[in-house]
Amino acid sequence: LDLRSIAQRGLVMVTASRAPLSALLRGDNPVSPFFNIFAVVRLGPFSDEEAERFLSVQRPSVPPFSSDERARILRFANGLPLALQIACFHVLEGKRSERNTSSSLKLAEEELELLLLGSDR
Repeated sequence: LDLRSIAQRGLVMVTASRAPLSALLRGDNPVSPFFNIFAVVRLGPFSDEEAERFLSVQRPSVPPFSSDERARILRFANGLPLALQIACFHVLEGKRSERNTSSSLKLAEEELELLLLGSDR
């Protein structure tokens, strides 16, 4: 109820799910449905330009990607926002632990597979 109230005053919340939020909530709640305050926005792949811009943003305390890292991350993600985020995370973690880009992207591939197929196994 508190989140619904705050959302009506301008709070923006982002949820991600394979199923609609209405399908995830119990139907026996005596108050107005929480899910109806969310707009459904289906994300598609980023364009090549959008993905490149995502990688090029300078973030405080985050080292920039080399041109080779950017190219390999873009190839791995193929425009998919989740794959892009996971690849970036693992490549940055790899830099901190001196792991090479290939090993980092292998970990990204394993995580992405687990997230996308894990519940179907």
